[in-house]
Amino acid sequence: MEGTGPCGSLDETNRDNVTNWPIGGYPVYLVTTHPQVVFEFRAALVNDITSWINLIPPINQYGLGFFCEPAMPGFAPWAGLPIVLQVAQYAPDGINYQCAAINFVLGGAAPRGDCRNSSIASADIAVGFTSTPPYGSVITPTSTALPTGFGAATNASTTSSGNTAALSSSSSNAPASTSKAVSEAVSRLEGHRNGEF
Repeated sequence: MEGTGPCGSLDETNRDNVTNWPIGGYPVYLVTTHPQVVFEFRAALVNDITSWINLIPPINQYGLGFFCEPAMPGFAPWAGLPIVLQVAQYAPDGINYQCAAINFVLGGAAPRGDCRNSSIASADIAVGFTSTPPYGSVITPTSTALPTGFGAATNASTTSSGNTAALSSSSSNAPASTSKAVSEAVSRLEGHRNGEF
C-alpha cells in the first residue's frame, strides 16, 4: 500500500489487467504490518474517480499478518461498467492506498481460493468512523448500511468530503443481491471478531 491517494502509483484509468468481480463477492486478501487499522473498501467509476462508494461499512482490523474477507460484495447498479477498486488503510502513520481495475459482473460469490486469516487477526465494524479523504468524496449507499440490530444502523447515506460529514437520503435502494452480499460480509466480520473464522 502507498501513501498517495487515491491509488498510489497505479494509473486508475489503466485497463490492461481487469478482474471480473461478481456482485455476490470476490475474495480480498491483505497483509497488514500495523497492529490496528481501519480499512475501507471502495469503488468508483473510471469516468468519475472523485466519487467513491463503500462496498461494506468501514472495518477495524486488529493483529499483524494476513487478513481475508472471502466475499467482498460488488455493487449491482454498476454491473458491466469499468470500475476502480480502492482499499484505503487508516494507519497510525497515515492513510495508505491500493487500487485494482475491475468490472462488476452479475453472479454469486467467486471461489475463495487461499483466503485465510492469521490466528491473531480479527475484525469488526468501525461504528462511528468517518473517513476524510483528501480527494473527492465517499458515499455509503443504503445497500451497505448495517443490518437491523447491528450497531447504529441507519437508512440514510453517509457522505464524507474533506473534514465534514453529512447524512443524506438515498434516492433508491440497491438490488437485493447487493444487500444480501453486504449482510453476509458483515456477518463474517462478526465471526472474525468472535474468533469463528
